[in-house]
Amino acid sequence: MQKSTFLTLLLSALALCSSLGAQTPSDDSPELLFSDFYSRALCLEPLNVESDLSPYISHLWLANLADSVQPSALSDIGFLLTQLGQPERAQAYLMRAYRTSHKDHLIGEPLARLALANQDYATAEEVITELLAKVPDDHFLLILLQQAYRSEEKWDEAIEVGKKIVELSNDDPRQVSGLSGLYIQAGRQAEALKLLEQYGKTHPGEPTTQTLLFYLYLSTGDYDRAGKALEQLRKQGADSDALRVAEVTYFARREQYREAAKYILRQSRSEGIDPEQVESLIQTLYKESPSATEARREMVRVRPDIAKIFPHTPQLLLGLSQDHLLLGDTVAAEGILDKLVDDRAELVSPYVYFTDRYAAAEDTTHLRHYAEAGHEALPEEGVFRLYLALLAVNAGDTVVYRKQLDDALSVVSPEDRFYPQLALLRADDLSGGGDFEAARPYYEAAVRQPLPPAYNNYAYFLTEKSGTPADLDKAEKLARQAIKLEPDNGTYLDTYAWVLYRKGSSMLALIYIKKAIEATETPDPTLYEHLAEILTAEGRYDEAIEAWRHCLESGGDSKRVAQRVEAITEMKKSKKAEPATDGLGDD
Repeated sequence: MQKSTFLTLLLSALALCSSLGAQTPSDDSPELLFSDFYSRALCLEPLNVESDLSPYISHLWLANLADSVQPSALSDIGFLLTQLGQPERAQAYLMRAYRTSHKDHLIGEPLARLALANQDYATAEEVITELLAKVPDDHFLLILLQQAYRSEEKWDEAIEVGKKIVELSNDDPRQVSGLSGLYIQAGRQAEALKLLEQYGKTHPGEPTTQTLLFYLYLSTGDYDRAGKALEQLRKQGADSDALRVAEVTYFARREQYREAAKYILRQSRSEGIDPEQVESLIQTLYKESPSATEARREMVRVRPDIAKIFPHTPQLLLGLSQDHLLLGDTVAAEGILDKLVDDRAELVSPYVYFTDRYAAAEDTTHLRHYAEAGHEALPEEGVFRLYLALLAVNAGDTVVYRKQLDDALSVVSPEDRFYPQLALLRADDLSGGGDFEAARPYYEAAVRQPLPPAYNNYAYFLTEKSGTPADLDKAEKLARQAIKLEPDNGTYLDTYAWVLYRKGSSMLALIYIKKAIEATETPDPTLYEHLAEILTAEGRYDEAIEAWRHCLESGGDSKRVAQRVEAITEMKKSKKAEPATDGLGDD
């Protein structure tokens, strides 16, 4: 903690270096003083990120204090600020170093890169242009300048720089491809075609530019020339991934879906291809086809054969089931999904398809079957653990319920999206059993992700079971988060109102408890009880008694209602018995 404070003070002092330096009494040899501090700083420069930066920073600062226009110290401070995550201040120091060094290349280049990272394109252009005036053929600087122009969508300027890069690179195909891309982004497609066609004549057999040319022809609907370009690609690289994608795209654009499906099946049998590449080709077909539905109709004919080629890749069968679902054939889809479940495939989707379906139908028998199957295949998946816990509590088996939760929380990753729900269930169970200290860490785990019930329940827990000022402040924030996510939820509005009441803001609490009652379809005695207590705090006794009547009518405890009404009646009598005051003090 002391180290962090020291670093903060030193970094804050850097902003004052120039003015402080001007106020420092001049030495007969200020250069010697600077040299001494700077040399010491270099000796203390940390060798790794774990090293203590404080001595290094302090000597750099003192060197800059001795002579605030020395570019070496200014640039080192700039680099240090970059390392410490202060890019804007770093750029300011590097700019000062660059100017005082009379535009030194070793300072200017990192300055330009930092300006680009800071999206300060004007500064980047200015610095790079100045550096190029000295070294006009610097390839890296030209690339940086082109990057600045691209970021600002200055396509014409970027193209001119691109031409020079191509020239300096001796017609490197990557640079030619990049230049053609700039033409396309500038809307100058004809020039992109011309560039690639000319390059193809002088560099026959070069695959990168030929591939670009193929896709350009396709984009213009020129299938004849696209076919010729594709033929060239076949001659250049027979089984490359790029060629396979081009072949499938060509079939798709021409709506030759059956031919595409047969081609993908043939490629599945070729040596060296893996199932992920096959699935990628299938998805390319769907994406590039004018009618993905028609493409799917043809693929479902060959997908079973593809799945047989890769019997240990259940993802391919899953893809087939998804195609059947999208084509409206749920019977075929569910048959495949059921087979994946029977095989205990290590994929979440097949099990979740059925658990969600039977949970919605409240079919606990089938829900249990698929949840147990999912748990068996994927024991660390939170969704199946959650279903099994809920099934246990639904059956009234609290022993199994608690065991399910404890087991789940010991194996499910906190990053699992269902972990917070499991933690919330455990927290509520512990809190309900009176074990408040054990419940708190589970509530903390539950609110690490945006989960409205967790925000609400933890807020209520802090209000009712703790009530300290710090916990009430935290409860207010949590309850506010819950109604921010679900502003019409009566339960969450009630919790927020109750927290405000407990904090002494009964007037504001009254607004929210009324909103809660309006948002709740079925009369809730707890809401009317809270309304009555808030009205009592406001001194509105008759309205409070009326609220207790509503509480009783909606199922509230008659004994408690009678006690509270009697207490309010006594409050009314006491208030009437109080002597009236005229506002004048005693003599």
